[in-house]
Amino acid sequence: MRIAALLCLISSLVSAQSYWQQDVHYTIDASLDPKEHRIKGKETLVYKNNSPHVLDVAYFRLYWNLFTSGSYGQQLSERNKYYYHDTTGGIWVSKVAVIEDGQELIPQYLIDNTIMEVKLPTPLTPRGSATFVFEFEERVPEGGNRTGHQGRDYNIAQWYPQIATYDKHGWDKSQYLGPAEFYNEYGTFDVSITLPKSFTLGYSGVLLNPEEVYSDSIRQQLKASEGNIETVRVVDYSKKDWKGEDTVMVTWKFHAENVRDFAWSANEHYIWDVTHWSPGLGEPSVTIHALYFEDKAEFWKEAAQYGRHAIDFFSRHFGQYVYPNCFIVEGPEGGGMEYPGITFIGHIGDKNNHSLFGVVTHEVGHNWYPMMIGSNETHYGFMDEGFTTFITALAVEDYYGRYNNEFEWTEWYQNLLCFPNDNEREGIQRGSIFLAKTGYEEPIATHIYRFTEGGLFGGSIYGKTAAVMFMLQYVLGDSLFEAVMKEYYNRWKFKHPYPEDFYAVAMEVSGRDLHWFFDQWFHRTYKCDYGIGRFDYKVEKKNNQPIYKTEFTICRNGQAIMPLDVRIKLADNRDTTIWIPVDRWMNTEAKNEVTVDLPAEPLCAEINPDGRILDMNRLNNTSSMLPKMKWEFDNTLFSVTPIDAFQIKWRASFWYTDEGGWKAGYKFQGSYLNDLYATTVWNWYNFHDRTFNYDLSLAHNFYKLTPLSSASIRWYRIEGRKGVTLSSEKGLRRRYSYPPYHTVRLTYAYSQADNSEYLLYPLTWEEGILHRILVGYEYQNRGKFWNVNAWATLESSTSLFGQSDWDFAKRTFEVRTNLTMPLGWTLALRLYNGVGYGDIPNQTKYYFTNGSPIEQFNAPFFRSKGPLPSTVRDHALYRGGGNMRGYYRFAPAGDKIDAFNAEARFQTLIPFFNVNVPILSRIMNMFKSTLFLDAGRIASNSQKLWDQRFELDFGFGFRLKSLATLFGPFAQSNLFSSIGLQTLRVDFPIYVSMPVPDENKLKFRWVVSLSEAF
Repeated sequence: MRIAALLCLISSLVSAQSYWQQDVHYTIDASLDPKEHRIKGKETLVYKNNSPHVLDVAYFRLYWNLFTSGSYGQQLSERNKYYYHDTTGGIWVSKVAVIEDGQELIPQYLIDNTIMEVKLPTPLTPRGSATFVFEFEERVPEGGNRTGHQGRDYNIAQWYPQIATYDKHGWDKSQYLGPAEFYNEYGTFDVSITLPKSFTLGYSGVLLNPEEVYSDSIRQQLKASEGNIETVRVVDYSKKDWKGEDTVMVTWKFHAENVRDFAWSANEHYIWDVTHWSPGLGEPSVTIHALYFEDKAEFWKEAAQYGRHAIDFFSRHFGQYVYPNCFIVEGPEGGGMEYPGITFIGHIGDKNNHSLFGVVTHEVGHNWYPMMIGSNETHYGFMDEGFTTFITALAVEDYYGRYNNEFEWTEWYQNLLCFPNDNEREGIQRGSIFLAKTGYEEPIATHIYRFTEGGLFGGSIYGKTAAVMFMLQYVLGDSLFEAVMKEYYNRWKFKHPYPEDFYAVAMEVSGRDLHWFFDQWFHRTYKCDYGIGRFDYKVEKKNNQPIYKTEFTICRNGQAIMPLDVRIKLADNRDTTIWIPVDRWMNTEAKNEVTVDLPAEPLCAEINPDGRILDMNRLNNTSSMLPKMKWEFDNTLFSVTPIDAFQIKWRASFWYTDEGGWKAGYKFQGSYLNDLYATTVWNWYNFHDRTFNYDLSLAHNFYKLTPLSSASIRWYRIEGRKGVTLSSEKGLRRRYSYPPYHTVRLTYAYSQADNSEYLLYPLTWEEGILHRILVGYEYQNRGKFWNVNAWATLESSTSLFGQSDWDFAKRTFEVRTNLTMPLGWTLALRLYNGVGYGDIPNQTKYYFTNGSPIEQFNAPFFRSKGPLPSTVRDHALYRGGGNMRGYYRFAPAGDKIDAFNAEARFQTLIPFFNVNVPILSRIMNMFKSTLFLDAGRIASNSQKLWDQRFELDFGFGFRLKSLATLFGPFAQSNLFSSIGLQTLRVDFPIYVSMPVPDENKLKFRWVVSLSEAF
């Protein structure tokens, strides 16, 4: 290892001697027209060629062309089916010139979306410089994709023609497509921005003319605040009426050095706070500014202190913050976005979580990666996003503590119902394990636009990188790891490192060969899973003292290798730690036998109790007979999944049926990481008929065998019916993160009714033993303005596990699609077809109006008599079947069915009409409205389906937009989904083509449901 470290040292020294970097100096004069949301600008760029190469062409970036119709970024969104279609921005270059010997020369140039290629009139030689001149006009994009405006609120970045980076790999000509970020040259900026005097600005660098743009009171307040570590209010413009002052123009002048970009914000109604941080006595202080609005002032009043903590913590552990200012700006950016000395934060703030602290800390942390250490964010996003996610987690732990640092429960019900807390580090690992279990994980060190899974790359470059950095910290030890990170900062500050440069620093400073670590964690997708096998001891005498010779086996169940710390608890309340170096696993060992002499009886052992190793299965990390278990009251509203224990949630359970009366019982749910060994034990006692009911199930994700595969078993006796179900499922996807998705299912089901008194309509569930095999296929896809779900099922009775009392076969097909229409309404369509052969029992026939009884069995409100009052139950429908809602008065069942359903769904109570009357508006916004048409026909086995007439119904309906309308914060309870209460829908079929006797075709009717029709 020492030889490897020496080689790394020699390599890094050679690299340092040969390193070169281009130099840029921008002078920009721009003006903002807030009425038209346009910027006009003139730019002069002096570009110095420090490379050993002759350059005959230069490349410039026109980032805002992303926001034009047909941009490459929009094409990417089309391919990846997230359909980004913002066309509200764009940049138009009216002049391109190169100055040579005092003369303006007009070069040949070509614009290809976000890249402009300029052919130099004279090749640029090493150590030479070129001066470029641009004139441009641009439209500020709406919204907040890193930059843009909402009304007169502006976050402006990557807004001027910017020269592309030229490094040892040549010109970086990557198009700006949206998901990836930037790779820019360091340089100097002199920027002037002219806009109405009513605006206050946040900015990169320093302001050169405060006396021209600030009032006397603001300058005095800023001067008085200097050096103050408490938050000082500079000004509150939240209610300022600028009257005619917004027509007076003023020019702000800025200077910035050693920055990759110049960004700025502008608004007329900021609340402005400042605080300060100094690296040491007598050293210049950094001013931390918070610019925010009244809407979130309750939370943002701490924003400046959040920024101060971030700068202090990161400076102490990762290298000193070098910029004179740090602006934290609330604005149109939806989440957060970083630029040198300024961060854009969305309208974030919640009394129950630390989201604002986390986002502010993360975005300020980006001043280290990549603002001061300028990695290529498009090629190696993990070097900025992942490193920053890691240091953010450490800062959260420093501020709020190592554990329970995610939430602050303040509501009475949150405390009454024992809401659990979470911590940042476990959240990072949880997301990384989920990513690995998908089976579609890709190496961290992948070019962002080379990720096959456009929807999963964030999990790699953010969370998994942070988890890997925790492991590097574990491998090296805290102090040595910190030395590595500080040396990385010192060596690569204001430079452009690549992954191999970081690796070299780590190996040089640590003196260790870490190729094994970086290869498996950054360039491969190996999974780590260590477990303890045999663990025993025997007592021996040594110097007349008992010695406990302890032997145990460590098993490696995954490809990844790691050094391990094993903590052994002793009977005398002490513990000892055994270190197993990574060398013990270098030869693909699957097991390692460990023997150690202990002074007291060993009780148990645990691998890596600190939890820094990204272990896929921590249930096998202890020597105990049973894995760690975490018991938790199931508040049905909020839960946190532990990564190191089998979680068991418990609660009481109550229900009512006419036959069984009130029933009471309990529900236990246990799982590891939600989908491994997922077990449910649900028991009740029916007080009226004095019977016990139970519902037992076990499900497991078999991701180790093949992605997207699972199996389950269920054994139940509920409200006069009993059964067993065995099911397996396999997802088939070319891509995990966007469709088409294919799923196949195989199910065996046994069921039997043993007490028909529970049934609302006893004849719909025939007595006898029913065995079924079901083979199903599901298809999902979506486009820009449509989505489609389709199901095909083959079903037959079987005697595989016993004699079935019926002999039949069925095939069923259903397809649903939603079409987004102009003016914001949706057209929903459904086709349903089923054909059965043989002796089909009533419980699984096709029903004209709704789902079959065997489908309704898992909907507690519809399963038995009692939960719904009889007056409501007579008008209640469960979705499925023909969905002929106008025929609720009778429920014909058949062996063959065709149905077509259509709904026009509107987002308001009265389509295309909004009311601004306060109380009435609130009521109208609680509901959505629909117009519907149903058409269907049904036949028995002895009839031909095509001989039957299509019957029709149509009408209108209303549904709640959200259960929160009725239940407030309790609407998130999984109780509602467990009892089948998803929404409240009322439909009014005003026409049916075949009414019941003595009823008109046109008549006011109503039906109610607890879910959407389809």
